[in-house]
Amino acid sequence: HPLLVIFEDLHWVDPTTLELIEQFIHGCAKLPVLFVLTSRPEFQWPASADEKMTTIELGCLDDAAIRKLVSRVAGDKSLPDNVVEKIVEKTDGVPLFVEELTKNLLESEFLIERDDRFELNGMLPEHSLPDTLQDSLMARLDRMKDGKKIAQLGAAIGRNFSYELVSAVSGTSDDSLMPAMRELTDSELVHQDGAPPLATYVFKHALIQDAAYSSLIRNERQEIHKRIAAALERHFPDTSENQPDTLAHHYTEADEPALAIPYWHSAAKLAIERGHNEESLKNIEVALQLLEKLPSGEERSRFELGLCVSRGVALESTRGYASPEVAETYARASELCEELGSAFDFVSVLLGLYVFHLVRGDLETACELAERCVTLSKEAQRIDGLIEADAALGFVLCYLGRFDDARKMLERCVALYDSREEAEQFAPITAQDPAVASCSILAVILWILDDPDESLKQVDRALRMAKELHRPINQAVVHTHAAELHQLRGETLLALEHAEKGLQIATDHGDGYWGSLCVMHKGIAKSKLGQPEEGIAEIKKTLDLWRAAGAGTNTPYFLMRVAEAEQALGLTEQAMQTVREAIEYVESSHENLFASELYRLRGELALGMEQPDENMAEASFLQAIEMAQQHNARTYERRAAKSLCHLLKSQGREEELPSSLAMDYAEETA
Repeated sequence: HPLLVIFEDLHWVDPTTLELIEQFIHGCAKLPVLFVLTSRPEFQWPASADEKMTTIELGCLDDAAIRKLVSRVAGDKSLPDNVVEKIVEKTDGVPLFVEELTKNLLESEFLIERDDRFELNGMLPEHSLPDTLQDSLMARLDRMKDGKKIAQLGAAIGRNFSYELVSAVSGTSDDSLMPAMRELTDSELVHQDGAPPLATYVFKHALIQDAAYSSLIRNERQEIHKRIAAALERHFPDTSENQPDTLAHHYTEADEPALAIPYWHSAAKLAIERGHNEESLKNIEVALQLLEKLPSGEERSRFELGLCVSRGVALESTRGYASPEVAETYARASELCEELGSAFDFVSVLLGLYVFHLVRGDLETACELAERCVTLSKEAQRIDGLIEADAALGFVLCYLGRFDDARKMLERCVALYDSREEAEQFAPITAQDPAVASCSILAVILWILDDPDESLKQVDRALRMAKELHRPINQAVVHTHAAELHQLRGETLLALEHAEKGLQIATDHGDGYWGSLCVMHKGIAKSKLGQPEEGIAEIKKTLDLWRAAGAGTNTPYFLMRVAEAEQALGLTEQAMQTVREAIEYVESSHENLFASELYRLRGELALGMEQPDENMAEASFLQAIEMAQQHNARTYERRAAKSLCHLLKSQGREEELPSSLAMDYAEETA
């Protein structure tokens, strides 16, 4: 059966809810569902909106519709014509104003109810009707005995509020509170769901809430918000854990910045955990603005340091790890660390700077930063810091080609992670979980070190951990490395599957960095599945954007895959130029993760040129073998030795195979 789904008041929507609505709509694209979304004119639906969406601008009610609505509010009893005309004239076709002004008159002394009609009680004074909707609503609230105070309190809580919270904030007994609640619900300004003390209430319209709230003077508002926040902390402790933004809002409105800032920060960190980085940034910006109300000193600096670290993590996902905003944020955090003189606090900042330099391709700097984090964490005896630092150092050592050292650090990271007490919670300092990331990159390293079975176990473990943690970025990380691993193993369809899954997750949660990597892995898969031109174009386009954004690490790998696709198309000279570009990058950055493979590929291309260059090929294969042996990269060594064997065999020089390789690769010379 067809389904109708309605979302109202989108002008108040937060980024996370809007993202959920978009996903919901797209997920129902092939189902018989009609979505109706309402908002004020200033709301702009995202550019990615479905093309099937139709926008309908609603105008004011015409005179006939106003009269019909007046009659309905009056219970189909007639009103004097001059009264109806006054309503038509005053309300300007605004439906809520029509309803409220009509109810205002029905409750006033100006009308007398008869069996089938209302009659004027004398003359209707010229200025007896409110001029605005606000005035009309306030007139109705003012006529209440105790309901107005409850409406004001409820308005400070929000559009929805519960009996339990109102009772806790007001400090009023049930005997006094119940009549006030009945008075409010009888007015139909507020609707009730359930029965006290479990009842919940909702203002009929946001403008009614606005009217009740605006009737409070500033000091009253601040005092009420402070009482609400205190009641939530005391009677509803789950709020601080699950809805810290609610407490942050109330303490902000209470003009208590020192109490509000920690809750805004908690809300930001919670948003990061859920993959809602834009929402996190908004929460952090509010907190940073509140900082200006605090006097200079240690408390303010510590607040700002924590906010800078969280801001850096959110920016890494939304703007890219190598963006200038990330660098500026961590630079400010470094200044604060120096000011506070706290050694361990520096770890989170150094890790942020480490990620910035790692992604940009400044590997030596990244390595120094990671080593400093290891030292500081050991000195502070902080296992959480050491877990993060080991993962960081393991990653950069991997890119430097120091595979055994990288394996040692990453395995230590995972061991420390596993050694924690079962009940102990681990809050990652960086954007992704260090153990998940460590297992992911370990899978690639183990393949390079010639342990393919253990390699697959690591990637499977990483996938399980990522799913259990429910943080989207972790799944994006694992799928990205899994795509790379399966490409290395020659399992193109599996690589494509992981690239597509990683891309979907990254796209859904606004993570451009991992999304770009997955786009390029997808391009590699296409190039190997009979679409080399399309694959090359996809990789090159993304790589250009990637490098324009300041990223550099992984460039040799993707250039190597472009060269392989060009080789498959018979564009050997072009492929050779691409490999030269990749090798130049390796030599300047010392990113040796795939250096041996690049030299081997250069040798293969030298043999495939129009005028084969066997000397270059032999030199390239020997260089690939030497580099693989330096780093104990047994898989690379075997692949390069195989290429060298083929060349020597074609030249009748099998006996010249280096003695260190002769036994392992005797079958190649047979």
